[in-house]
Order: sequence, then C-alpha cells, then structure tokens
Amino acid sequence: MAYLSNIKDSNNRIQPTYGSLARPLTADALRYISVTKSQRMVSMKKVLILLLMYCGTVHAAGKTDILKVFEHFTLTNAAAGKCIKPGKSELTSFLANYQMVTVLTLQEIQKRNSGISQKQAQELLKAGSAKATEAVHSVIAKEGCESPKIQDLIKRFHVQAKWKP
Repeated sequence: MAYLSNIKDSNNRIQPTYGSLARPLTADALRYISVTKSQRMVSMKKVLILLLMYCGTVHAAGKTDILKVFEHFTLTNAAAGKCIKPGKSELTSFLANYQMVTVLTLQEIQKRNSGISQKQAQELLKAGSAKATEAVHSVIAKEGCESPKIQDLIKRFHVQAKWKP
C-alpha cells in the first residue's frame, strides 16, 4: 500500500515522498495532494457535465434530419450551378444523390403532415427550394463566387458528389 511520508535530501531538507520506494513527489502530485476534496469534487462535476453534454451532442448528431440534408443539397446546387463547371461524372453523381435526398424528403414531409398529398408536399418542397436558391444567388450577386460562404458550398458540392449513401 502506498503512503505519504517525508525524507531528508542531501542538503538536509525535507522532501515529501510517495510510496515505499521513497521517490520525491512531482509538482503535479503535490498540487493534487494540496487540492481539497471539495475542489476535486467540483472539478469532477465539471468534467462529468462536459462529458454528458458531449454524449448528448453525439447522440443528437446520430439522428440526421433529412430536411436539413435536403436544404444543404439545395444550397450547394444553387452555388455550384452559378460558380463552377463540374465534370460530367461528378455532376451525375451529385444529381443522383440530390434526387435520392429529394425523394426521402418528400416522404418525410408526408410522414410529418399526415393529411398532406404528394402534390402538396412537392409544392412545399419547390417553394422552399426556390427561397434557398434565391438566397444563394443573392449572396453571389453581392459578394461573388469567391465569397467564403459560396466557396464553402462549392467544397460541399464535391463532398456530396462523392457521397455513397
């Protein structure tokens, strides 16, 4: 069993030690020992709270909202359509992913609003897409394709084109 004790060094100064081998304590160990139990409890509580917040965020991030994914694809599509000329295969891949996300989004809209027809869901989606596209085009008109916001969307385009759902 380890214990705290004191020994004298070569200059006859008392050195706190830990354990049966009488090793001098490090500065970190001395600080830990000098911290009161209530201070350690407060620190442990802070760590626990941060850990719980992190776990909650990870859990929430695991639930992907298809409406948000659709919004990201729509914004990306608007920026890419105005600012870049992607290769044929990249464009085809992006559009295939966008179409799949669109179908899943329509299903989700109908699931959340049980009394809505497919045509009404399509109209809602079309209106939302038009607003998002208009917002991106407005940023492009004001700031140009070199805007950091637009460049972020263009980077996202390349990622979404490579995405394999």
